[in-house]
Parts: sequence; structure tokens; C-alpha cells
Amino acid sequence: MSKKYEKLAQGIADKIGGNENVSTLTHCMTRLRFALNDNQKADREGVKALEGVINVVESGGQFQVVIGIHVEEVYEEVIKHLKPLENSEGKSSKKNKVGLLDKLIDFISGTFSPIVPAIAGAGMIKALLALLLLFHLVSRESQTYYVVNFIADAAFYFLPFLLAYSAANKLKCNPVLAMVLAGVLLHPNLGQLNTAGQWRFLEFL
Repeated sequence: MSKKYEKLAQGIADKIGGNENVSTLTHCMTRLRFALNDNQKADREGVKALEGVINVVESGGQFQVVIGIHVEEVYEEVIKHLKPLENSEGKSSKKNKVGLLDKLIDFISGTFSPIVPAIAGAGMIKALLALLLLFHLVSRESQTYYVVNFIADAAFYFLPFLLAYSAANKLKCNPVLAMVLAGVLLHPNLGQLNTAGQWRFLEFL
């Protein structure tokens, strides 16, 4: 399926300056998000002129190529020509200076972008469930409502795990350890410990 985007991927890889100019590469629901070593080496108009590219946006220290709904297929082809996560290790001589605010925006967008599909999917299930209730096709007491509701809630309830995994990939650290830390925050005993501590504090007062 992704083979049809091979020519587009090759064009993007060439016009952004090649493998040596790419620090990191991620994608969201519609865009390829490049962190480049030197934005001046990227041929913005050349990328924009490629068939299959909707637009090019430079924001938050990222060079973003807007593809549309087929972004994942294009990403799979582009990554074959670029190995930014492997080759960028040890490179610290970026020619373009990125401000603290740009770095913060880049981190937030890079962390949340991969989990947007999960949140959007959960939201759509919630909307569907609301319609079923509105038209009296299910009731709040039914087992169908119960099952569909906890399926929709799963993405939000375990959001710390999703964020931990995504942030670890962005920061290039161990995602398993990050998810373990998220698990500590979600552990019910931690909530009980906080509650007990509050009661002891009130007794002390």
C-alpha cells in the first residue's frame, strides 16, 4: 500500500537536505514533523511543489509537511530514506538556534501527536454512545452501555501510560521505565496513602 508513495517520499527526503540534515522525524494525523539540523538547507518551495504535499509549515522549531490522511503511509516510505533517530545521536552542532519556547512547543506537540488518534477514537465512541442514549437505543443500566462506556474511558483512564510512552520516545529514553513511573502514579495505594496523610494532617490541626 505504501509503495505508491515511494516517489513522494524520495522527493521529500532529497529536498529537506537528506539524512544528514534530519535530527528527528515524527508524524501526527496529517503532518510529517521534521526537526532539522539546518532549516536553510531545506527547499521549502520544492517540497511544497511535490505532488501529494498539501502545504509546508515551519512552527515550533519544526519543519512540518502537511500530507493529509495518508501521512502514515508516506511516513513509512520516508523513514526508509532517513534514519534520523539513529544518525542524530551524538550530533550537537545544530546551525539553527532554537529558543526555549520553541523547544517546549516541540516537546509538547511531539509528545501529544502520537496519542491523538487514541483520544479522538475514544471521543468518537463517547459521541456514539451519547447518540444511542439520545434515541433510547440503549439505557444507562444496560450491559451494552457499561461495556462500550469503559472501552471509551480506557484511553483517558490510562492516559498517563500513553503520555509516558510517547514522551520517552521523544526524549529518547527507555519507554518501559517511563510507563512504570506512570503506573506508580496510577496505583490505588498511592491515592489511599494521600488520603490517609490528609486525615493525619487534619488530626494534627
